[in-house]
Amino acid sequence: MGELVDGSVFKNGWTIIFFYPKASSPGCTIQACEFRDLSEDLSNVGAQIFGVSSDKKHHQLRFKEERGLDFSLLSDSKNELQKALGMKKSLGLLPGRVTFIVDSNGIIKDVFNSQLRFKQHAKRALNKLKQQ
Repeated sequence: MGELVDGSVFKNGWTIIFFYPKASSPGCTIQACEFRDLSEDLSNVGAQIFGVSSDKKHHQLRFKEERGLDFSLLSDSKNELQKALGMKKSLGLLPGRVTFIVDSNGIIKDVFNSQLRFKQHAKRALNKLKQQ
């Protein structure tokens, strides 16, 4: 689908980057916890997980601790990564809820965009990677 960045960032195999609008909001909590709950299965198919939102670092850290998230959360407070990936706001207002699957060469292999299907992001990623 396209090159994201230098492939050395993804040298450990598959990378899942999921964007969520707001740490600790109900939908984002469901989405992040689904990735947490499937993280062992995702690791078993060779994937590392990163969650990204525009929240400040301290909000991200609190969210990670409160929910026992076992993957890195990244702050894109200036929306630079979202813009670089061509992400648009949902309904012109909300930051996007999008999941990218990236291979070890930094090539985006799948994109799932759904503002309301919170649990489907992790399940779809796992299913796609099992097919590889």
